[in-house]
Amino acid sequence: MLKLCIPIDYRPEGGMYTFIAGFTAFLEQNGVPLTRRLDDEFDVLFVNSWAVPFEAVRDVKRARPSVRVVQRVDGAAVDYGRMDDADARQARVNLLADLTIFQSVYSRHSVREKYRVIVQDGPVILNPVDVAAFAPDGPRREFGGSGPRVITVCWSTNRLKGTWQIDRLAAENPDVTFVLAGRFEHIGRHDNVQRLGHLGRDDLAAALRSCDAFLNLSENDPCPNVVIEALASGLPVVFRDSGGVPELVGDCGVALDRPGFRAALDAVLVRRPELSRQARRRAETTFASSIVFPQYVGAIAAAPLRPPITDTRIEELADCGYPVKPRPADRARRLARAALDRAPIVRTVVDSWRRGRAAGSSKAVRIGWITHDSFPGRKRRFDELEPFTRMRTGRIAEWINANSESLHNEVYRPGERYDVVVFQKMMDARCQAEAQRIRASGGAVVFDANVNYYEIVGDYFISGTKPTDEQHADALWMTRFADHVVADSTYLEGVIRPLNANVTWIPDNVSLDVYSGERVHSSRSPVRLIWSGVSRKAAHLLEIGDVLAGRTGIELVVVSDRRPDCVGELETRVPLRLVTPFSDASYARELLASDIIISPRRLCNAYELGHTEYKIALGMGIGLPAIASPQQSYIEAISAKNGGIVAGNPAEWTSALDTLVGSAVRRAEMGARARQTVLERYSTPVVALRYLEVLERLAIKPAVTR
Repeated sequence: MLKLCIPIDYRPEGGMYTFIAGFTAFLEQNGVPLTRRLDDEFDVLFVNSWAVPFEAVRDVKRARPSVRVVQRVDGAAVDYGRMDDADARQARVNLLADLTIFQSVYSRHSVREKYRVIVQDGPVILNPVDVAAFAPDGPRREFGGSGPRVITVCWSTNRLKGTWQIDRLAAENPDVTFVLAGRFEHIGRHDNVQRLGHLGRDDLAAALRSCDAFLNLSENDPCPNVVIEALASGLPVVFRDSGGVPELVGDCGVALDRPGFRAALDAVLVRRPELSRQARRRAETTFASSIVFPQYVGAIAAAPLRPPITDTRIEELADCGYPVKPRPADRARRLARAALDRAPIVRTVVDSWRRGRAAGSSKAVRIGWITHDSFPGRKRRFDELEPFTRMRTGRIAEWINANSESLHNEVYRPGERYDVVVFQKMMDARCQAEAQRIRASGGAVVFDANVNYYEIVGDYFISGTKPTDEQHADALWMTRFADHVVADSTYLEGVIRPLNANVTWIPDNVSLDVYSGERVHSSRSPVRLIWSGVSRKAAHLLEIGDVLAGRTGIELVVVSDRRPDCVGELETRVPLRLVTPFSDASYARELLASDIIISPRRLCNAYELGHTEYKIALGMGIGLPAIASPQQSYIEAISAKNGGIVAGNPAEWTSALDTLVGSAVRRAEMGARARQTVLERYSTPVVALRYLEVLERLAIKPAVTR
């Protein structure tokens, strides 16, 4: 029997990861030998599009020429909006493939005809669905409303997913309840829109079967799993006539392109019982895992070993337009251009570094920062601020002061004139009056928002996290009044954009001067898990209490401002060490002595959904792999370079801990990727450059032509 290697770790993010989870489970249930390690012995290397690097595949083929490479192809990356080197990466991997499998007829068309990406031809095998989990019968959810319930599921904010159109559709169809599961941007507040956030499989299945129709607005999507899951749940589909979706839906829905959304929805609702039966039957006979996965196994077993491709053939393909030749300088040039284009003043900063800045030089632009612990006139220096406000404002301001010849930043002094004033989470009546005075004197106002005061939805089980009516009203006023809004998470950016189009996502920054050093991972017992946060939020740790109780060889370190109320209960489940009070210096030392940073979250309200990644980014910056709940910012931070594992339920937490607790090598590999993620995305200089762009755009105004 053939042994397979699938070196792709599961993440609860849909797409490829849904397939990988189902396929590996099928192989294990049917006794097919399986490994994820490239250094193990195996007969078949299974890769997906560009997910496994060409260099890794090439090394396997060089060391073991008899290994067969099977590549599952989604579609052309450029076809659904990616402008990076993803197509070049999957094209090069395909040079080594012995078997290429396409997810749909459109998938093959996309990469072989519409765009020249994939050289090898191969069979089309549609994506599978678990028809037992996704079924018309089972637990349901109540969504309210007397009209039709239309659900959309999307795990990506790619504009070609089309979900931005829901804002208009909801406004035009107030009697329709739009149920949103996953990640969505640019959708304002509507009484008929219900956001469910990220859902696990069982919760998603319950949500699907509780609705009347499924809405898919994507363009050029090769084979979206969410459409197949909707069909299995008995939902007729309203869809864009684009990509592989028409071949999936068949006669179980209506394309909205010609009649429009409302006419298409009415058409499926009139025939809903009939279309529901057809949808379920189509899923059972075409997409069921018991049908699809044996097709994969059969195709793999029958695939012959192809002769190695020659350099001459690679040159020929490159001449024909296939992106099969590496161009190492492209990435460096692209990064350099992006850095210089990010803000024109970056050129000034670079020149400043090269020349050396003259001491005491005069700066033309004055920036003031208002924080809760400094206004009005209570503190004068950034180094006097509390730890969080110093992170969010002081480090950014100090970096700009040190590296910009044009902008001078200081703690705001009432009565003085500024070109730009940043209100960091400050929005009450005093601040509103101050903002009006600043605007009247010719200054610009920036509102730095880091809490979701806009949506008040869900179970706020931690005291102090539910916005008051006053906070809600103040946030709306300041957001609408501001010349620019800075949101500290992409989720919050999406909520704010309908209120103020001038919004920019700028994450919290990690100071690698404070959180310095890099964890050296080694085999040890106990393996130390570390969590940090204000005491009342330690209640989130109870979400994994049973998971921790079933393990040996671990220790939990809790770093907080004071002893959390739940510590007693936690101590009955896991060996625990409490560190109080919190300080950046002491926490940095604890991280260097720890092995895994964890952040379970009960994602049951808008406050939790809109939070930042800062809690895990501090540990990642020191080289700790992260295990965290599927909150949007966590998913983005972890998936950027696979610097950890996203875990959405007890089984996934158990699996994640099995993976990392049991292997110092895996901790070191993921920890290195986690640190690189922070260096590239969340370190103070990177984040400060993003703020610099906003401040420069507001402060340096173009001359008026008369």
